[in-house]
Amino acid sequence: MIQFKLIKDGSSVRKHDQDILKTTIQSLTEDEDSYIILEPKNPIENSIYIQAIKQNNEYYAEIRFVFGTDDNFKHYSRTYATQEEIINLFSQYYTKGKVPNINEWNDDSALNTEETDLKMVKLYKKSDSATYYFEIWVNEDKTLTIHQGKLGEVGETENLDTKNNDLSTDLLLAKYISEQKEAGYEEVNDLTEFIVQYSYEKNADEAELIEKRDYVESLFNNCLGWTGNGHCDGGDIGSATMNIFCYVVDKNIAIHTILEVLEEEDLLDNLKIAYADEITEEYIGLYPPQTDFIL
Repeated sequence: MIQFKLIKDGSSVRKHDQDILKTTIQSLTEDEDSYIILEPKNPIENSIYIQAIKQNNEYYAEIRFVFGTDDNFKHYSRTYATQEEIINLFSQYYTKGKVPNINEWNDDSALNTEETDLKMVKLYKKSDSATYYFEIWVNEDKTLTIHQGKLGEVGETENLDTKNNDLSTDLLLAKYISEQKEAGYEEVNDLTEFIVQYSYEKNADEAELIEKRDYVESLFNNCLGWTGNGHCDGGDIGSATMNIFCYVVDKNIAIHTILEVLEEEDLLDNLKIAYADEITEEYIGLYPPQTDFIL
């Protein structure tokens, strides 16, 4: 039996059951101080309360979901035309712990995470022997994709159809993020700058150089992204060198991934690879070994 706190007009209703809940809703007036709140002792599918007021002969209901901290929440509202509808809403929540179909409600607040606008979140978890990644993103058709595995490996991908789910896409996104954080996953913001450099003759064709740079960038975005190890951040051409910049979680894994791809594509000629030291910010050569690197 789910335990609830029932609040009417700011005061707790100490003893309550389904009949008292119904009577409490029926007693709502359009006075600004008249309202009802039903608050479960423990969150129900991340919802922490449902509340309602009466306005213009209709009932205005609200529900809030919290993920991890009070700052990470979603708030929804909906208007019901009849008293019977609002009684049924509260009764389902009270007796069955049933959360309403949020897809039919208005989303009144943006999820307070930096990743939400991007619609993609990357989380990592370190163990004694390896690092694991969890990525989730929203597709154009509002479905979700989860990509997870061991850092440096392609991992597994799962597509989630959200159409038949009572929760909105953003709410499902937040739910999965919260669950992974509770399991020990966290954001990694301190990525290592990783530079791939090609030298070329001064009379080289500029269009061919640009084509090569764009192609290599796409290779890096693909191989780093699908192994959970970062992304490509563009590049430049000048002074007889082509530089392609990446940001990676683990430079030692990244060097193996990138060299493997470049070898497959026969793109190892005139190549140097380096990373930026976190403390000195100097570029330290990784490939070929013991090679000085000048940006």
